[in-house]
Amino acid sequence: MSGIISSTRDFEVAQTFFGRLLAFSPGKFFPQSLSIFWSLMAIVFLAHLFVRFGLWNGLWSRAPAYARGFAYASALSLCLMLSPDAGKAFIYFQF
Repeated sequence: MSGIISSTRDFEVAQTFFGRLLAFSPGKFFPQSLSIFWSLMAIVFLAHLFVRFGLWNGLWSRAPAYARGFAYASALSLCLMLSPDAGKAFIYFQF
């Protein structure tokens, strides 16, 4: 929160920023299809259930090292593949 206050020009801009954090405002929609979002939410929910009921420890401890590495690489590749196309690099400098 202090980073937001220190990076804004004045207190009114910071107040507007905090107000929009908690309320809906018009803007850009999700750049990907919403089916991707709901699919990822289902995967996260199922993974949560696996960990909650202890099924993950049994599967993960019996898996060989190369299967674990493949799982990590697949997860990273999936994250990179599903990230939205930015068009240009985001550089956070105010001149």
